[in-house]
Amino acid sequence: MIAETLASVLEQSHTDWTCVVVNDAQEDGTREVVERLGDRRIHYICDGRRRGQLANFNRAILEVLKYDPAIIRLLSADDVLYPHAFADIVRLFGMFPNLGLVATYFDVIDESGRILARVDMKGRTDRVISGREYLWKGAAVGNTIGGPSSVALRREVIETAGLFDTRLNYAGDRELWHRIAAQWHIGWIGMRSGFQYRRHAESVTVRDRFSASRFTDKIRSIRLIAATEAMFGWRWWIHQYTIGWLHAINVQMLAIMAVRREWSGFRTGLRVSLREGIVVYAPFWLGRLPVQIVRAVIGRDPSARLIWRSVHESFQPPMVAVGSSKDGDEEETLPG
Repeated sequence: MIAETLASVLEQSHTDWTCVVVNDAQEDGTREVVERLGDRRIHYICDGRRRGQLANFNRAILEVLKYDPAIIRLLSADDVLYPHAFADIVRLFGMFPNLGLVATYFDVIDESGRILARVDMKGRTDRVISGREYLWKGAAVGNTIGGPSSVALRREVIETAGLFDTRLNYAGDRELWHRIAAQWHIGWIGMRSGFQYRRHAESVTVRDRFSASRFTDKIRSIRLIAATEAMFGWRWWIHQYTIGWLHAINVQMLAIMAVRREWSGFRTGLRVSLREGIVVYAPFWLGRLPVQIVRAVIGRDPSARLIWRSVHESFQPPMVAVGSSKDGDEEETLPG
């Protein structure tokens, strides 16, 4: 997959770039892939140590800083850029000097590269908002910025906001976006998606679905935002409601695991939910629970953001599933 990823970097219409490939594992053939490409702009690093996704991204950022970049574009080794990706990012950063982070939307592919879903960019133009606005609107509806592969950063952001917090395995990316938003404007590329996100069984999102971090990290990241607001102010209460809503999702996930008899995950989720104050936040999540259960029964995503739907849709365009039939491709808007 790394060969396809690097090929998409080489195909960029914007050609003034340096690429640093940091292998978070033992040698696995990646060095040979880089050497075969024979492009002096691509540099390869591997010391054989396993650090984990966010720690390896931190190392990659520190390595690429040696080349004095103005913009740092993160990319996982199994995702694929569209040829216009770099040019769109450079354009938006050039228009707004206070812009610290630019996010690009993505289409979804499977292990073989077949497109599973496309993001519906109809009517979407470039969007730039103040970071503080994002913290009380965007953070309340989930991670509408995306994972590391969705993001490009202005170099100065690393100096002011720091690197990924590796203690937050599941939501460490959004926690860094929040730190950046506390000081910088946030932007999204409009009109077209910027890359293809590869979904497979070994991806971090799938692999950590029922880990302790899956139950706790989102809550902790919202707590950090709430701590920046005046206690008992209206924005503080919005964040408290959001934490309660996240607990409601956790309760639904616990119910699903119980039905599936995934007792190990159930015990982990229950233990960490109690530790994170699920009882204290009961007034916020009990009212949502019947809705969560009904959605689960009819096969809808229990985490759908009913109250925040209009806000969520303003940040995150819908995904359109791509299928096939005898007459050719079919498209269906994904629910929730």
